[in-house]
Amino acid sequence: PEAMALASCLAKLLAEGLGDRCTRSAARLIAGGPDGAVSVIVGFQLDSVNLERGLDRGPSAESPEAPRFRELWGVSLQGRLGARVRGVGEAAAGAERGVEAATSGGDKIVLHLLKRHFPQVAAGADLISGAMGFVTNLGERERRLWLAFEAFRGHLCQLSSLPLTIKDVHPVDASFSYAADGIQRTLHDTVVEFESSARWPDDPAAAQKVAGAMLLQMKEELQSDLGIEADVTHGILDVRYPEFVFRIRVFHEQELRFVAHRVTNFATPPSSAVLPSVEDIDRLRDVWWRPRVRSALHSTVLQRPALAGAVRLCQRWLGSQLLGGYQEFVEHLVAAAFLTPAPFEAPTSPQVGLCRMCWLLDIFDWEHEPFVVDFDGKLAEEERMAIRRSFERSRSDASSASPFWIASRFDPHAILLQCPPATVALWLRRRARHALSICHRRLGPVGWDALFALDTSVFDVVVRLRRMDEEQAVASAEGTPRKKGLKNERLRAAVAREAVQNLVSKLRSHLSSVCLVFHDADCR
Repeated sequence: PEAMALASCLAKLLAEGLGDRCTRSAARLIAGGPDGAVSVIVGFQLDSVNLERGLDRGPSAESPEAPRFRELWGVSLQGRLGARVRGVGEAAAGAERGVEAATSGGDKIVLHLLKRHFPQVAAGADLISGAMGFVTNLGERERRLWLAFEAFRGHLCQLSSLPLTIKDVHPVDASFSYAADGIQRTLHDTVVEFESSARWPDDPAAAQKVAGAMLLQMKEELQSDLGIEADVTHGILDVRYPEFVFRIRVFHEQELRFVAHRVTNFATPPSSAVLPSVEDIDRLRDVWWRPRVRSALHSTVLQRPALAGAVRLCQRWLGSQLLGGYQEFVEHLVAAAFLTPAPFEAPTSPQVGLCRMCWLLDIFDWEHEPFVVDFDGKLAEEERMAIRRSFERSRSDASSASPFWIASRFDPHAILLQCPPATVALWLRRRARHALSICHRRLGPVGWDALFALDTSVFDVVVRLRRMDEEQAVASAEGTPRKKGLKNERLRAAVAREAVQNLVSKLRSHLSSVCLVFHDADCR
């Protein structure tokens, strides 16, 4: 009770001192310290508009608020805040006084109030401040990748010799995702989308020849006018920059018009009898759906920086539970936690984002409600009704029922997003419930280790793959020379990861009739 009372007083006092700089405050207790001590955490969400305001004017000496103001800030306003008194002195009867405080951020206000009102607490207090999320959106290499991609996009959109106008250039590669695997690759897939035109032939073979001619023309102009190296092979164009190579594939609306009509049209009820082939759906997913999800998520992260770290953290958590391989599934869940956070407020840190994702997995009524992710806020009410009708139709078909049904404007019938199957979904929801129970126990110094721990006793067979550094140590001990150079290390890591993924795919395909195969996508 004493600790909770202290936390409440601290939150109230500091929120009063921060004034309109503070938009929200919360207090929390953490047990498990030395000798049973309890730690108090008080958090504040600050308004960036008012945060760096340099001067605060206090009340006049005759106003009813003046005593409280003097009690809060001190009679002599010469502390860390650099506050000073204008006008006549304190003893001048009847004089009107104005008080101004020059600050360089909310941290100075907090430190001043702690030292004045809670000197013993201030002596052992730790102050952590930063942008929402406490993590940057991108690492240094990812930031350079996006900058190079924007330059690459600009170069393509400036091409003037093409008979058709480039509508947009979309990122496709997993390196553009915030749930990327961390492998530093040089080659990155992109899609160039042309404006809709009747010039495109209806015959698929003829359309491929036209796309090849477009790639050849793009190569010629990039090399002759911009001096950028490029190579063309069948259906692809590789554009070489100093650090990255962007691989271009061409997409136009005529190519997959029938497939898109059956899969992405809100008014068209999908039926297993009329669905396009698996190859056509995969092609639509690669050249149309995935690029739009990548771009929408990137735009959302620019507005909500904590989402980037939340996606990475949630992906790592799923990997620790041997549920890797559902990258886009995680991105949709985390995006929904930030875009439609009700009944909570939007998360402001990756840790809260992880808790919200687990809460959605555990609490959401997956059997009776469609899970809709509105990436850009453009879903109309009639479109939402169409999504619900599609969901109800799919649930009425027992043979096609799936545990997770997640739709968006880009995938209104939940066909393109690959979700965990029924048996895996049951395991995932149990692990999410377990993670929430750990969070409810108020994580201590070792709480995060418990959150990512896995009880392997539930599995019949556990296969542990030797890590790359162990393989290199064995090779060195046997006298085998180790290849040096950062490029070789990146290539080695990418090849090893792909080998593991191929192994897991083969195990699943051969053993699907007798067992389930779980794995950690990060090979940990």
